[in-house]
Amino acid sequence: MSQATVLEAPAHGEGRKWVRTFLLSMPVDSPLAGLHAITKFVMVLGVSFALLRMFSASRPDPVSCTILLAVAVALLWLSGVFKWLFRSFLVMMFPMLLSLFLVWIVFNPAPGNYILFSRQMYSGVVNVGVSLALAAFVGIVVGYYLYTKQLLWGIMGGLAAAVLISRTGLNLTWTLASIPFGEPLTLVVSDRTVYVAATKVLGYSAMVLLTFLLILTTRDTDMIGALRKVPRMPYAICLFSSLALRSLSIAVIDFLTIRQAQVARGVNVQKKNFLARVKDVAYLSVPLIANMMRRSTEISDALSARGYEMGASPSVYREVRPLRAVDWILIMGTLALAVAVLVMGVNLTEIVGSLIAGLRA
Repeated sequence: MSQATVLEAPAHGEGRKWVRTFLLSMPVDSPLAGLHAITKFVMVLGVSFALLRMFSASRPDPVSCTILLAVAVALLWLSGVFKWLFRSFLVMMFPMLLSLFLVWIVFNPAPGNYILFSRQMYSGVVNVGVSLALAAFVGIVVGYYLYTKQLLWGIMGGLAAAVLISRTGLNLTWTLASIPFGEPLTLVVSDRTVYVAATKVLGYSAMVLLTFLLILTTRDTDMIGALRKVPRMPYAICLFSSLALRSLSIAVIDFLTIRQAQVARGVNVQKKNFLARVKDVAYLSVPLIANMMRRSTEISDALSARGYEMGASPSVYREVRPLRAVDWILIMGTLALAVAVLVMGVNLTEIVGSLIAGLRA
């Protein structure tokens, strides 16, 4: 008789390379995987309050914003999620930040040492009429939509044709009426406006990346354990928060499953216009909402079957992680940064400028 082979079970956590977070997975050996959820929350909250002061219009601090942005990028890189974040979200962040930069320049003029650009954008009078540039824009957009059932490139082509015609002497205009409306608007871009707008872009970028840092490197069990460590936290709040966080993680998995099923059935095979893409999103939301409602009913039945009540005594939670020395160091460092910026008014850009001026003197 052959001797039976004895297989030993691996130790807890041995062989695991990835850990599930809110939106995706993170490497187990990441430096941020061992940080407490309270530490990450305090870091995001404290640094965000400090950034609000750093990119204020009265005393902008681009040096500090740049340093914090570099720290956020480095932490995301160490966590192993920066490449995925760049492919998924940062592509949308760049247009948003560019829009923020342009909107601040247009609607928040500030006098500076040098005027970089000045032009009257609105004369205070609304002219009602027809021009050749407007006719070309409408014709190109309508014709392109009727031919391809798409709008984006038609709008781009119409704008290019309208600008080209308006820059030449071919833009024939027929004015039917002139109506005074509002005050004239003059776009004035100074070095101070660009300086403040660039600082705000750097600050908001750091704030957004730090928020992603909390979401992408924290498990739902870590957040629940952090709530259990808060003194005198009602059990009902802990139970409701734990169900909401776990349902969010499950909803992300359901979304990916439904999306893969749509792709397997040829949803993205053919080129579609904007309205068809909106319809695809609606088709995706229907089964997702149905799954969420079904899961909520199942969770409610499971809690009732196990005798859970809002007024019941809390059960022991086994995922509570203690705060380590590195957590206390980061928490105290974040609080020191917030106090230095918000209370003491430390501005690193002004300090660096004073040092450079002293060296030149």
